[in-house]
Amino acid sequence: MPAFTVFAASTATAGAVTKAPSAGGTVAKVMISKATANGTRVTIAGRVKPAGDASGLSPTDATVLLTLKGTGKAETFSVRPDNRWRFKATKATKLTGRLTVTALLKIAGSPAGRQVRKSFAGPAAKAAPVHGGAGSGKSGTGGGAS
Repeated sequence: MPAFTVFAASTATAGAVTKAPSAGGTVAKVMISKATANGTRVTIAGRVKPAGDASGLSPTDATVLLTLKGTGKAETFSVRPDNRWRFKATKATKLTGRLTVTALLKIAGSPAGRQVRKSFAGPAAKAAPVHGGAGSGKSGTGGGAS
């Protein structure tokens, strides 16, 4: 009889162990589908895939936090997804060169899921004006009437 009791106890323990991993929910995802620069304006678009157990969650509860990083500087702004869980943000920026955008989903102010990064070519840096030197103005040689 004691052997049967030990067997039943080990079966109950095994049942508890197999239920533990399935107790956790899935994680929400953010995807960046487009990141482009046109002049000084940067456009970032993507979509949010809510967690499978988020049936009562609406897009108005979610916010996508976007961070735009350039050479040593960063700009942060946020956007709310539409009713189809898509988002699009257009922002004027002073950052130039290669830019990296980082997106993080926040639901009710708390981070949900992982950060996603995407790099793209940002606005070109303005060339510094050249003062003096060859070809930069009137030189006084040639072209005059004598």
